Amino acid sequence: MINRLKKGAVFTIAAVMSFQGYSQFYCDSNPVDVHGNLSVSGNRIVDQNNEAVSFAGNSMFWSNTSFEAERFYNANVVSWLKQDWGTTIVRAAMGVELFGGYLSDPEANKQRVRTVVDAAIAEGLYVIIDWHSHEAENHRQRAIDFFKEMATIYGGHPNVIYEIYNEPIHVSWSNDVKPYAEAVISEIRAIDPDNLIIVGSPTWSQDVDVASADPITSSTNIAYTLHFYAATHRGGLRAKAQTALNNGIALMVTEWGTVSANGDGSVDQQSTNEWMAFLENNDISHLNWSVHDKVEGASVLQPGASSNGNWSNSDLTASGLFVKDIVENWEQFCDGSQVTNPITPTEPTTPIEPEYVTIPARIQAENYSAHSGTQLEATTDNNGGENVGYIDAGDSLTYNINVPSSGEYNVDFRLASRVAGTSFDIYQGNSIIGNVSSNATGGWQTWETVSETLSLSQGNQTIQLVATGTGWNINWIDFEEGQGGNNNPIIPVEPVTPIPTPSGCNGVPSWSANTVYADAGTQVVFDGNIYENKWYTVNQSPANFSFNPWDLWTLLGSCTSNKSLAEESLIEITVVPNPFADNILVNANDSKFEIDTLQLVDLSGKIISQQNVSSTGGLLSGLNGVAKGLYLVQVLS
Repeated sequence: MINRLKKGAVFTIAAVMSFQGYSQFYCDSNPVDVHGNLSVSGNRIVDQNNEAVSFAGNSMFWSNTSFEAERFYNANVVSWLKQDWGTTIVRAAMGVELFGGYLSDPEANKQRVRTVVDAAIAEGLYVIIDWHSHEAENHRQRAIDFFKEMATIYGGHPNVIYEIYNEPIHVSWSNDVKPYAEAVISEIRAIDPDNLIIVGSPTWSQDVDVASADPITSSTNIAYTLHFYAATHRGGLRAKAQTALNNGIALMVTEWGTVSANGDGSVDQQSTNEWMAFLENNDISHLNWSVHDKVEGASVLQPGASSNGNWSNSDLTASGLFVKDIVENWEQFCDGSQVTNPITPTEPTTPIEPEYVTIPARIQAENYSAHSGTQLEATTDNNGGENVGYIDAGDSLTYNINVPSSGEYNVDFRLASRVAGTSFDIYQGNSIIGNVSSNATGGWQTWETVSETLSLSQGNQTIQLVATGTGWNINWIDFEEGQGGNNNPIIPVEPVTPIPTPSGCNGVPSWSANTVYADAGTQVVFDGNIYENKWYTVNQSPANFSFNPWDLWTLLGSCTSNKSLAEESLIEITVVPNPFADNILVNANDSKFEIDTLQLVDLSGKIISQQNVSSTGGLLSGLNGVAKGLYLVQVLS
């Protein structure tokens, strides 16, 4: 992998950690890695393998400005809940109507939600985007606009769940809540056809039996939220929940407390345990209310607890201690089997030799690597092969093949894409031997077949596909029958030349907060820089939404120069191998350029490994214990 760097700069390079032969359990890995997309089957929520699943986690408090819980809306808290509590799902409760909520302060509240969602995706957790409202039917269009934006940004992530109405109060299900829900769902589904959607019911989301008698049938993958507080709600509410299940709808407890319904009082352990038994028996996920240090019984934190996690038991309230014990001991489903006390698997002492598939043949990916901003999931497809969904820039797939004789082979790639022009480079070792681009097919399961001719040598070898675009998936690659042979000429494949960034910013329009940028690839000028959008966006500043690979905008260059970023860059930096296993070698091609320090960092900015160099190149070593994902190689000069 070659990138370019200006002298005196800090540069980051995406590097994928590859794993071969290790069993992956989310007991020591990530739930989304194991379960992928969630969906509804009958009265259960199931994973990509059609297995019923139940997750345990935490709900944030109202996000409202000045509610004093906004300080917990950060990546460190999400990471701590995963690492220390064993949390597998979190909920960003975006307050809507009350003072400081979305209606009066939309950007601040939306950014808090995005911070939690981005952190959950990076950690491989499921995350609920909650429209935390008691009268959502009165603000239908605001809810539609919000969820359209969220679906546009996060629709390709299996982590994300939309909770479109937290707690209706004294309204009609059939006349008020259901019509509102159907309108919002319709707009989400126009953008995101399959992520799970959760709908509230009247009487603070307790009338799930009423909703089950007149369920939403206009869309699939719809579940219903059930809320309870153990010291107030007991067998009567469980009977309503059982009626709902008997009527065939799926439930998720997106909010529950150990105390009274007013959020205060002492912990009712007996009632809580009765509820937990009911949830476990019915495979129902649950999130405790709430991550806050407010002086009330439902808060899990003592007043003054750190804003960034790292809480000891003395930082937890009575409810916090009890809830943590429930969450960290909740059933976990690892590789399809339930595990209560997970055991860290032992790494194999010898590497497992890959199996090489003799071509011509239709071939599935042997393994694949995704950076922590996305997840790759494998599911069986009726047309054969392995469907690897939502591939993002920098992700890679590996195919081990046995070529019977040297020559050219015509290869078909079955692809689906929402975005036109997405592509991947085809590697052998560190050399690009081909490139395939996909048109916008219109959906994740709307397929097209594109072809490329590859020149291959005889014998066992590995082909690697590395994404250079975002928002697509691949089902299989097919080496056609009758191809190959020594008599076929070998045509060298030149590396694809990148399209240069426009010189300067003349003729590129300025970004406007009121303009809808619906077409991917639109370029704008903002604050002296030129940006290009990846997806539909409106009123999302390019400067604020261009930091991560999954953000809406890409920074292309500066208007202060007549050259693009690539033209301004003078030093070539080589990083090999990529994906890496144990070591990364970094070299600059200019003898006058000196690298001071090499760092391997994750997407949250945490330094995983560091090496002082003081030369034109160096080695980051001892990385075999690094978890799989996307990392950045940072070069400091």
